[in-house]
Amino acid sequence: MKSTNKAKILIILLCLTLVIQVTGCGETIVADNFTEEETTDETSEIVPEVEKRDFGGRTFRMLTRTKADTIHPNLNTDELTAETINDAIYYRNRKLENDYNITFTEHLNTEPSGIARASILANSDDFEMITMRCIFSYQLAAEGLSYPVDELENINLDRPYWYSSINEALTLFGRQYFAAGAFNLTSYDFTHMLLFNKRVAEDFLIPNLYEKVENGEWTYDLFAKYVSMVSGDVNGDSKLDENDRWGYLANGKQVPPCFWISAGVLSIAKDENDEPVIAYDSERFADVFTRIFEITRDTGAWYYNTDPEDVPPSSIRIFSADNALFMDCTFFFIEYLRNMESDFGILPYPKWDNNQEKYISRIEGCDLFIVPITAQDTDYVSLILEALAAESEKSVIPQYYEVALKGKYSRDDESATMLDLIFNNRVFDFGDTIWCQHIRDGVFASMYMNDMRNIASRSAALNRVVNKLIQEAAEKFS
Repeated sequence: MKSTNKAKILIILLCLTLVIQVTGCGETIVADNFTEEETTDETSEIVPEVEKRDFGGRTFRMLTRTKADTIHPNLNTDELTAETINDAIYYRNRKLENDYNITFTEHLNTEPSGIARASILANSDDFEMITMRCIFSYQLAAEGLSYPVDELENINLDRPYWYSSINEALTLFGRQYFAAGAFNLTSYDFTHMLLFNKRVAEDFLIPNLYEKVENGEWTYDLFAKYVSMVSGDVNGDSKLDENDRWGYLANGKQVPPCFWISAGVLSIAKDENDEPVIAYDSERFADVFTRIFEITRDTGAWYYNTDPEDVPPSSIRIFSADNALFMDCTFFFIEYLRNMESDFGILPYPKWDNNQEKYISRIEGCDLFIVPITAQDTDYVSLILEALAAESEKSVIPQYYEVALKGKYSRDDESATMLDLIFNNRVFDFGDTIWCQHIRDGVFASMYMNDMRNIASRSAALNRVVNKLIQEAAEKFS
């Protein structure tokens, strides 16, 4: 890739509007005994400066989820470890501490929602900011335990370090109750993509998939063609198992939302009043849902897997052994393929057809931040959050993106271009995230894994549940 193209990619990256989670993550400006790296022209032009103030040594107290394996919920670190993301976070926080005369502290818990709720209900001013899985951020906001983000005076959600493509999906009744910004690395971590095994693609004379994507030709039909070519009983024992070849590997519950989102449909949409509405009962959704079965199950391409892991260990084994063409993956799982001998590439999920304008990628399960209603000084809290998001876009995201993802884990320059396509068009579906236990996991996952295709037969019962959720949301948020 030419250097000018790389610069363009970086510009596109820094203009992201995410995922998160979320997924995630250069210029690193540090204070005192730390050295200052040169700011790129691209970064300085794209990321606006945030007002600086002296807060007289105040503490900024954060409650966050404990780091698990390779996801990145943590917002503070006290030491350098030579690990890329850790050290970027370290330098970011030391710079902000110097710029604002504050000290960051972080309370970690495997699931902080219980601590958060108890603290707020006790009217204790324990934390300035809390991050937790999106479903719990929603619940606390619904209980009136957090400030709406759009009431926080120093947060400007129009700036590029607040991810508008995600945040617009998170509004309810015209208000922004929770949000994702550049410090939210889980918005990147929990973004889905397709990996393809280059050796398998070569063995089956599959043409350049990157060109198909770039030419707008990467569609459901083409995906179906290739997975059906590859799948089969390779050892001749008349049964299909882990030792055979597969077109597509994925956790069963992840398959339907990855494909329906990539086709441009949602299970829960919003109307002109920004109110959640049922969308899974539309003709278009039914068509997409049926087609998912046809291209993954009817072709025998999907390796049946009910392992609870988002990316099952068996999928990693099969893919690494060159026994599968495609594998669903979230970005934090790429690390498990670092020692894979064969090369792999990164692709967005396919479009519905050639008429669809963009490739659309799914983000699910990421962390979102809230400001507890017990926070005493929203002027202080909101300014530090704005600065945290801005500095993350400058110094942490490039490290996550350029160094960790593009450099450490991807195997070619084309994959780097695919990352830009994926991250620039991420979509958040309430039925896949906030209300996943009722909609995705409660209905569509079991339908897919049990080969049940008639949505209409399940819609009536599901509608009663979802209409109640919508009514409760209206009562609590409107």
